[in-house]
Amino acid sequence: MLSQFVDLLFRPWAAGDRFIEYLPAAMFFVLPVYALLLKLLYLRRRRFYVEHLVFGMHTHTAAFVGFTIAAAFAAVAPESWLDWARRVLVIVMLAYYFMALKHYYGDGAFVTVVKFSVLLWTYAGLLLVMSAGAFIAVLLLLKGVIWGQPRKFGICSKAR
Repeated sequence: MLSQFVDLLFRPWAAGDRFIEYLPAAMFFVLPVYALLLKLLYLRRRRFYVEHLVFGMHTHTAAFVGFTIAAAFAAVAPESWLDWARRVLVIVMLAYYFMALKHYYGDGAFVTVVKFSVLLWTYAGLLLVMSAGAFIAVLLLLKGVIWGQPRKFGICSKAR
């Protein structure tokens, strides 16, 4: 286990790569909790839980499409455009999410702003907790605790 820790010190981006690899899984596991939160916020709408789950999948899909476009743009765009492009992407995604909530649930603008804020902050907290869990899982996977075999990479991973 010490050799994997030394590998992690010499190649810290390996943990970052693993973390990014598991982030979509963290978002996937947060989705049912997000649908439950939608169900609680929109009790008067008398929609089934599955309808909230489908709405959550729809908005997550839109977010993944946005992230994919951002990654493709980052690969070809000059460095000076990236900060501007990130800001535009965040504004477009937040506006899309707000309009989707307003249109799907049919609330007024003020009520939608309040519920939008509650959802945004709660979801950010959920993602933070799940991301921390994903990061801990990555560290455990690097140590080989979960699967019983250490991951072999780096300068200290030679067979003994």
